[in-house]
Amino acid sequence: MDVAKGDAHELPVIEDFGYTKFEINDGDMADMSFPHRFDIINMSASTHHNSEDTVRRWDNTFAPKPLFITSAGNGANECTEQAAEVGRTLGLSAWKLGNNTPEEHPDIDILYKACDMRMVAAVDLKIDENWIIVGADFGRRIESGEFAGKFSGGQTPGIYKHRWIAAPYRTLRAQGTSFGAPYVSYYASLIKSKMPHLEPENIAEIIFNTADKSGKYRDSDAYGHGLINPAGIETYLREQGYW
Repeated sequence: MDVAKGDAHELPVIEDFGYTKFEINDGDMADMSFPHRFDIINMSASTHHNSEDTVRRWDNTFAPKPLFITSAGNGANECTEQAAEVGRTLGLSAWKLGNNTPEEHPDIDILYKACDMRMVAAVDLKIDENWIIVGADFGRRIESGEFAGKFSGGQTPGIYKHRWIAAPYRTLRAQGTSFGAPYVSYYASLIKSKMPHLEPENIAEIIFNTADKSGKYRDSDAYGHGLINPAGIETYLREQGYW
């Protein structure tokens, strides 16, 4: 897997762990010709249209169930319940919103790409225990004025903050949550390689529970469980006798 490289270090290849890279559209996932057996599926692209049927099909396709890791997007808005409902019924892409919403409508900028609808679908279907959504490692709360309490810079989780982890946004190659997602996928793979008996929800919980929650990362409205913490993951694995 072509894993994103963080600012501070390059991630080494995990020995004895197989990787498959594939390009596939959401609707085609259930029709894959290769074996439907994966431990971790990294999806470095957000989907802003209704994905419930697709996610339900994925849930029925893969056995055992993998850990899905998706990216939140690179905007500066929030996946509110309003945005999620528009995404369920209409979609949050520019052309959908533009064709169905008056130009003067004040919510277009707030709604546009506010939610990853695959993650929303997993929450709606109550099958999100094996999902992680990855946001940026920056963002600040606006303290006063019309937008007080909102965030400037960096997508914020809203309704799925219970599945959200922040990760490095800028890498040696590019920037975006599309590169943060494989960074998290790398550490999920590392955990799985050391503790192969774990279920996907257990891997997610280790990532969430070891996250850095100091300083600004205490703010769950901006960073969900906090910032992914490689040192914390390694410490956990050592303490459990798997390093």
